[in-house]
Amino acid sequence: MPPIELLARVAPGRVYAATRQGVYEQDGDALNLCDPVPAATAFLPLAPGWYTVGRPTGLVSCRLDQGLTLVGISYQQRPDTELDALRHTWFERPIALTEQPYIDQTYRYGSTMGGNFQQHQGVEFNNPDGTPVHAIGDGVVVFAGPAEQGANTVAIRHTRKLKNLFVYSVYYHNTTLLTSVGRAVKAGDVIATVGNTGRATNDHLHLEVHAAPVDSVALIVDPNERYPRYTVNPELWIRPLPGTGIVAGQVWDAQGHPVPQARVYGLMKAEPQETPFSYAETYGEHNHPDPAYREHFAVSDVEPGDYTLAVVVDGKRLTRRIRVAAGRLSWVVFGSGAH
Repeated sequence: MPPIELLARVAPGRVYAATRQGVYEQDGDALNLCDPVPAATAFLPLAPGWYTVGRPTGLVSCRLDQGLTLVGISYQQRPDTELDALRHTWFERPIALTEQPYIDQTYRYGSTMGGNFQQHQGVEFNNPDGTPVHAIGDGVVVFAGPAEQGANTVAIRHTRKLKNLFVYSVYYHNTTLLTSVGRAVKAGDVIATVGNTGRATNDHLHLEVHAAPVDSVALIVDPNERYPRYTVNPELWIRPLPGTGIVAGQVWDAQGHPVPQARVYGLMKAEPQETPFSYAETYGEHNHPDPAYREHFAVSDVEPGDYTLAVVVDGKRLTRRIRVAAGRLSWVVFGSGAH
């Protein structure tokens, strides 16, 4: 038997020994039948036939029948992610929680819906015509009128800056505009109502956030520009829904380059049911990492819990374990070529 780390008396005349090569009975029979990782750093008998083994990578709980064959197992591993504070979720949501506050799962920032559409520059909130649209933060209205293909649009330059960058929010496809250029607004003010004006196929709000080095409305709202140069992912700027967190990260190839339009699977989101979540998609050449994170993808409103994410890079399937906590950001990196 290997050197014993810990002894535990599980019944009269019966002792289990925890070692760095597994758990043994007093007669030397190994009991580590349910975990391929041999090292045991702690051991706890739970009940007759049940024991828990502490390992450097987590906890194993095993139930054995009288023949010492595996009946059940639960295993919790340490995640491959780090929980981070939210760096600039300064803004409120543009749709009230009493309405339909969920972000469309199928066409997120950077998404192409599997290559069927252009790289998306914002996020969508599907709501009926006439639903109030709220300013996400304090600022001044710098645009209010028709923009791309006649979409009724409001743009706000916010009071707060990030690293000397001007921060704007832009609200597209409205039916009615309820504000005007030069007006000061506060977070929560109603500035428009949801509609489907312009290039839209249904009633929804299209929200963009821009972080620009210059104060230029023409660079933020340009009816002739399909890919504004300073958009960033709004899911990193507006508060996640109560009780949820954010997952963000990077996907690198073996040469140390970001992998565009890679599909990151593994997150589960029950709402909204009309646009079910399938995967996150990394950004393409027309999308922009956030100045504070430098991420390749981000998904907010994720229920707390443990998830296993998977992505294919250079023909190889990579997996990472993540742990999501409410009000926190879980950061994950795929690829050995990461900088």
